[in-house]
Amino acid sequence: MLRVALIAVAGALLLAGCFPSIPTQTGRQPPSAVDASFSPDGSRILFTAVDRDGDLEIYVVGVDGAGLRALTDNDDANDYFPNWSPDGSAIVFSSNRSGVLDIYLMDADGANQRLLVDAESISRLER
Repeated sequence: MLRVALIAVAGALLLAGCFPSIPTQTGRQPPSAVDASFSPDGSRILFTAVDRDGDLEIYVVGVDGAGLRALTDNDDANDYFPNWSPDGSAIVFSSNRSGVLDIYLMDADGANQRLLVDAESISRLER
């Protein structure tokens, strides 16, 4: 368990250097990665970070720091809390692209983004 924790800390430190000088339109310096998690096979790290226009987007990078890619890119919307499917083929995440926080699903390469659960359905369950 300690080894897993050390690997997670090392991954977080690696990600902290992913966006050292990306300017944003708002003038804010993007934070280091948040919501980071390793892919089931341990080869990639999935995380959320601020993009150039100031929105939160979902990124993936190899554990060696190579292959940094944005999986989402939405103007005026934020994508949060990405999580891998158990087999690593899909990613579930939250987004406010509809104006409220809904749950979406996409392929591991960012393709085929689709609404999975909308906030209205969740609120009906709470009644």
